[in-house]
Amino acid sequence: MGAEQTSTAPAKPGDLLAAKYRVERVLDDGGLYAVYVARHESTGSRVALHVLHPVIAASREATTRFLAEARNVTSILSDSVVQVLDVGMLRSGLPYVAVEFLEGTDLAVHLAQSGSPAPVPQAVDWLMGAIDGIAHAHAAGLVHGGLKPSSLFLLHRGDGSAGVQVRDFGLNKVIAATGVSANVVFGSSAYRSPEQLLDASRADEAGDLWALGVIAYELLTGKLPFRAPNSLELFDAIHRTKPAPPRYLRPEIAPDLEAIVLRCLRPNPDERFVTAAELGLALAPFGTVAAKQALERVIHASWASAGAFGGGSVAPVTSSPPAGGPSTPPWSSASGWPPARPLPASSAPASFGPRTAAVTPVALLLLAALCVGGYWLARLRAPAGAAPAAQGAPPAPAASETVPASDAASESGWLE
Repeated sequence: MGAEQTSTAPAKPGDLLAAKYRVERVLDDGGLYAVYVARHESTGSRVALHVLHPVIAASREATTRFLAEARNVTSILSDSVVQVLDVGMLRSGLPYVAVEFLEGTDLAVHLAQSGSPAPVPQAVDWLMGAIDGIAHAHAAGLVHGGLKPSSLFLLHRGDGSAGVQVRDFGLNKVIAATGVSANVVFGSSAYRSPEQLLDASRADEAGDLWALGVIAYELLTGKLPFRAPNSLELFDAIHRTKPAPPRYLRPEIAPDLEAIVLRCLRPNPDERFVTAAELGLALAPFGTVAAKQALERVIHASWASAGAFGGGSVAPVTSSPPAGGPSTPPWSSASGWPPARPLPASSAPASFGPRTAAVTPVALLLLAALCVGGYWLARLRAPAGAAPAAQGAPPAPAASETVPASDAASESGWLE
């Protein structure tokens, strides 16, 4: 059995890390961190051990960020987010994060190996799994900031189905702390929002949703919506060109699904989806039952984060507010979490208290009296011989009035 490693050199199979993790094999030894498959000496459980690269760990701020972001992920209560099991420092001085070991591959590898776009229902199911994880992260006050296909791990389950788990939260903050270009480490800026292309340190909910839109386009068509050699030219391409319509590349894509994907990729943030729940509500109908189940979890997270269910309580999942909870959906502009364009959703019926019930009849009587008085006053002032207007007929428009042109050619209302 190997002794505990104390140097900053890459670990080898048999090495003992943090006095408890025995390395079985190396998964990745390049980039931001090395990844090892290791087994806990006491429990026998297998983990994926991420050890920050010595060059990156030389930055104290980067080390602090690396550990802090890993601890933050433990507050995301979702099976669609890779679970963090342990964080700490090795005797060599390198920080590590132990996460659950997953059997499967990431979406980037799948896209590279498949050679063709995924079936539409399967692609939507994968997207909804990612939206599930991102919605729970946003509900916990966290953003990913660097979503791309390699951030989405495809799980291989015993029943043959494939789920999705989101990983690598907060790595953009670690990179920003080192002063290294994010594009160098992440390998591509193709999944970054126009706002992030201008300011790589800007990570927010809008950036996560833009990345999901790019991933959706790539999953459905096999191509990226925008391509350019660098961030500045990509920013220019986003604002000067429009991506090829997905149906042009793949005719079987439904028009409504195409509209959803293209809405995610509008240069103006105000014209895109604002919350993960809003995007999930639009996408879920194009998937299988797995997509609908993911949507239920997304809606549950949205209501819970808005205070509908009380601290940590479990309540039935519904698109309508629970009794005593908010009467507006958390993804609508009226809720304040966060500001968004309202979506059609049921609202709790208005309730009237005793004082309102007592005042209402009096107000109705006064209104009726005013109407009757106004009617007779108008009769007295009417010129003699004038014929009364036909009952219920609307007044004719003045000669100078014009009728607004129909906006039927504009986008359908559900996209606004």
